[in-house]
Amino acid sequence: FGASFATDSEGFFKRSLIEASVANHNANIVHDNEVVTFGVNLIGEDVQHIIAVDPASERDHFSVVVLALYPSHRRLVYCWTTNRKAHKERLKRGTIKEQNFYAFCARKLRELMISFPNVERICIDSQGGGVTVEESLHDIEKLKEGEQPIWRMADPDPKKSKDSDGKPGLHIVDMVNF
Repeated sequence: FGASFATDSEGFFKRSLIEASVANHNANIVHDNEVVTFGVNLIGEDVQHIIAVDPASERDHFSVVVLALYPSHRRLVYCWTTNRKAHKERLKRGTIKEQNFYAFCARKLRELMISFPNVERICIDSQGGGVTVEESLHDIEKLKEGEQPIWRMADPDPKKSKDSDGKPGLHIVDMVNF
């Protein structure tokens, strides 16, 4: 079709930066005499994962990274960004139906939990929409068949218990104050 590919993307994270951040045959990492190589993934391996979320939406991007936790090291294996403008464009084109921006983003987090098994924690910046994302993760009206509500982690200090501590579901959300 005469197509030519761009040398780089203009996305939130440039393709060239992502490619430069992986360990491959051109750029090995040696840790404890072991050569570590990895690339960007669409699905995870059988290791624990952490999902980190910056819930910005207006002047900045809602950003997600997935970290794979290996015994000797950590790998940044996936990133995704969007913003409210892109969400509205998807709605206009009819590629999505979810009207609520943060509910749309929470759905993406749930999809990532399927692609990257063994998510031990979802770390969310408590500012700029973080609480709204957290609420969307346990909104029972948004759950699909077989899904569980996702709640904040219980504080080990009984004096700091929350109403959600005893509720059924996954307790893996860690709200972080940066």
